[in-house]
Amino acid sequence: MKEIIDRIGVHKVGLKFLQDFNWIEREQPISDYGIDMHVEIINEGIPTGQLIALQIKSGDSYFKEMTQETIVYRGKKKHLDYWQFHSIPVLILLYNPTEDKIYWEKILAKNTIDTGEGWKVNIPKQNLLSAESKNEIEKYYYNRNHFITIGLSDVSTGSAKRVTAKILVDKSAISKSSMERMIPYLVEDFKRSDYHRNEVTKAKHSNKLVDIVFLFFYNNIQQAKRGMPFCKAFWNSEICDAKVEINNPDFEINGIQIQWNKSYELMSDLMIENQMSKGEYIEIANNVYNICSSISEEIRSLEITYMDKSPMNNIFNEILKFESDINQIDQSINFKNRYTPFECVDLDSLLASSIIALSNIILSIKDEDRDETNKKSMIIMELKRCEEKLKYYKYELDKIS
Repeated sequence: MKEIIDRIGVHKVGLKFLQDFNWIEREQPISDYGIDMHVEIINEGIPTGQLIALQIKSGDSYFKEMTQETIVYRGKKKHLDYWQFHSIPVLILLYNPTEDKIYWEKILAKNTIDTGEGWKVNIPKQNLLSAESKNEIEKYYYNRNHFITIGLSDVSTGSAKRVTAKILVDKSAISKSSMERMIPYLVEDFKRSDYHRNEVTKAKHSNKLVDIVFLFFYNNIQQAKRGMPFCKAFWNSEICDAKVEINNPDFEINGIQIQWNKSYELMSDLMIENQMSKGEYIEIANNVYNICSSISEEIRSLEITYMDKSPMNNIFNEILKFESDINQIDQSINFKNRYTPFECVDLDSLLASSIIALSNIILSIKDEDRDETNKKSMIIMELKRCEEKLKYYKYELDKIS
């Protein structure tokens, strides 16, 4: 009798996906460690190759332990470990032959509970398998190809090997369930990173696993350039003594902390609404460039002509005369409630770096803890940095013209 109920449950589930979802169902002829069926998502009549695995349980015995709002399903740890790290998402489905209803739930670390000898999951009674649940289940699908690394940095310290990754996420994978399922896999990938920013960090941390992984997720290049992730995740090794933590993470598992930017959508809309026109920005940028160029040329002239022939205090006082102009151009590109056009972000970054270099010259001169030699070295170093940035201004300007 049990075998008949099991077969009815499998057929009922397959029929639901065919009729209500218009998805292709493929029963597994040999039980794949608890995987009874795969379903393939169909988009506008076209197979996508996107699969979800199903574990199907049938019979009244699975409905004996319930609360007012949930059905409690209990399982073995070996199955949970297998499902959570399966290459495709896994759903648990319970078929109630008395009610002729099918209930479902996602297999996620955050909704499964360790019971010591095994585990359990509370399946909401509102999770009835029907056409209404199609969108929610479809969001559960994920694909590694939907997560593209657009930036990788070695931010190691002397005590910890650390990497930061910027990841562009396809719009089909930005649901919380998809992200929370995929992030542990991404962490595993980056834990094995062998990228080093220089020979010093390579000598210190080569041939060892990463201690700390920082992940920042964006849904388009524009937001990545503006530094506005919709989600971030930090992972710390258990043996790391220099742990870094997120304040008030929304979700945490196995050393991974995840936080969603709750103001992301609001800020994104505000940025679009208050974005400057390209013409308006370029007019301001050209003015800033001309002033930066003029100041750097005059400081260079002072450095070449007088640095070794005149008392240093006289040189310092001459340079300090530019402080007001530097502060003014700094304010001119720190727009209040206005945002740089997306295509001008690289140009804006170049100007900001130039202004920072000039500001550092002023700050070093005014720093009473520095001696003359140190101040002179800072002037030479920061002036060179400013000139290097300004050298590429016209190139960046041509890119957006």
